[in-house]
Order: sequence, then C-alpha cells, then structure tokens
Amino acid sequence: MDILEHFYENPPRIKGFVPRKCSLGSENTLLYGPKGCGKSYLLIDHLLQSEANFLYLDLEDLRVDHIETIPLQTFLKEENITLLAIENYDFSFALPDFSGQCILTSRQRFSLPGFTPQRILHFDFEEYLATTQKSPTQSFNTYLKRGTGGYNYQLVARASFDSNTLQLFCHLCSLAGRAVSVNQIYLAMKQHCRISKDWLYKTMERLQEEHYIFFIPKKDAPKAQKKLFIYNHGFINALSLHTSFIGIFQNLIVNEMIKKSLQPFYGELNKYTVGNTLYSIEPFASEEASWVRVQKFFSQYKKQGIEAVRIITVSSHFSFTVGGLRCEALPFYEWAIVED
Repeated sequence: MDILEHFYENPPRIKGFVPRKCSLGSENTLLYGPKGCGKSYLLIDHLLQSEANFLYLDLEDLRVDHIETIPLQTFLKEENITLLAIENYDFSFALPDFSGQCILTSRQRFSLPGFTPQRILHFDFEEYLATTQKSPTQSFNTYLKRGTGGYNYQLVARASFDSNTLQLFCHLCSLAGRAVSVNQIYLAMKQHCRISKDWLYKTMERLQEEHYIFFIPKKDAPKAQKKLFIYNHGFINALSLHTSFIGIFQNLIVNEMIKKSLQPFYGELNKYTVGNTLYSIEPFASEEASWVRVQKFFSQYKKQGIEAVRIITVSSHFSFTVGGLRCEALPFYEWAIVED
C-alpha cells in the first residue's frame, strides 16, 4: 500500500504541454507508440485537466518494485478512485475489477477486452511548429536536422537496445528510404556480429511493433522488395554516417504521409502514389526540369489513373498543367500544413 499511497499523494506534473491533434476520451484506452512520442505527456495532461480522482502509476519507475492486483483493487475502492492510469503496462499483474476509466500505455499494441487501442506517433510538422517560436522555414531546417524529439538519440538508442539490436538499428538507419530485403540485411549484419536468421526476423518484427521502423510496398508489385523507413528521422543522422540527403528527405515526407493516415506506395525515381495522386520527391526541383519529367511520363500516368501530381521540394514553388494533368510544387513546410 505504501507505493500506491505515495503515488496517489504525489501526482505527476508537466510543464509546457503542447496540445496534440489527438486527444483522449472517456473510454478505457490503450495508448501505444514508440518511446519519446508523447504518450506520457498526453496522458498526464488528460489526468490534470480532468476532474477525476485519479491514481497514476509508471511501471518503469524504479520505485515501483511490484504491484499486486488485490491490494490495488482495495486501494481504488477505499480512495474512491475514478480514473486509473498505468504507464508501460507489462502484464506482470492482472488489471483490477474497476468500474472507472482505465488508461494504459505501451510501446506495443496488444488486445485487451474493453479497451480501445489508440496509436500515438511523434509530432508531425504542424505539431512541431507549435513547440517553436520560429518561422516555418527556420523550423523546417531544425526539424530536418534534429527530428521530432530534439533529444539525444544516441543515449535513447543505447538505453533501448542490447548490443546486437543497436548494431542492427544503426545499419537500418543507413538504409532509410531504400528498397531492401530482410535477407540482404542479414547478409550485411552477419559480417559484423554473430546472429541467426531467426533472431533477425524476430528483432525486425519487434522493431516494427515498437514503431522504430516500417516498410512501404511497391505499387502493383506485391512481391517486390519493400522500402524501409525510420519513424523518427532524428535517429538517421545520429546513428549513421552512411546517409544521403534524399534518403532523409524521403523518410521525412513518407512519415508525414503516415501521420496523416495516407497509405503510400512507392514507384520509380522517388515517386509515391496515394490513391489517384502522385507525389514526386524533388528537393531542388526547377519548373523546367519537372515539366520535362511529367511530359516524359504523361502517358504512363494516364494509364495509372493519376489525376494530380504533387512535387515536394525544399523551397521551390511553381505549378503547371500537362494535357489536363495539374502539377504543383510546394516546399515541405507548406505541403505538410496544407495537405489533408
């Protein structure tokens, strides 16, 4: 009971909370997403803004050595708790029989009867803007270099992974924006450390479940190699010297698409399709060169049913029409805000 009394009498506090596009309702909820994405801030702000009598527990707090279901249930009843929040829930104890709202957090999604899963990702660019006092162009430069968290990515990686997993994740960061197979990753990794294919497949699956990496399929080619991306592009520069600007820029844009609930497929020459819209990633595009490119592939686009072309750049603005096909170029920092 001492543990429960301590955390009940000493609720969490946060400073400088920036409202997110997502919010919590009144139902039992599992918040899941990668480390550092803001689950805790979102949860604690919800607790502090509510009028509920709440108990907040973080199972990764070193002062929480163990929790038992029956004493917890008794405490909730005696203190008339109406909102229970458990961070980093790990199934080390069964949830109590509780009539109030319960909110859990985890890096991985899992199924619990009566709980609504809600995925939380790192800030998108519009949310990131709200944390700064800079213009969109200045913020973009910082966002590109430092990622969405702005924390020490090397320390986070070292704290999150064992030695082999850290080597693997560093290697994956060097592959961001490239089409690659798991077998190719295995052949490269076994030159540096002793691993099995079974270990690699399980670890790759875990990195996806914990939202460190994800893959995008090629359009109309389900058996083709998928493109690899890192959820927080800040890790790429921090963990690898073998990166390219176009790889990081692609990673930035595809992440933004995912956060906007778009489902892209990759094509040739750094192009992606979402529905009937083609996204062409051309950091330093010129209107003349882009017009020539669209003219060259115009008949192919029409066969694919493409109705619009978005050219995403670092700073260029222009628009033109080819055979009724509307093409518009926008800098990332504008596209990320205006795109639905």
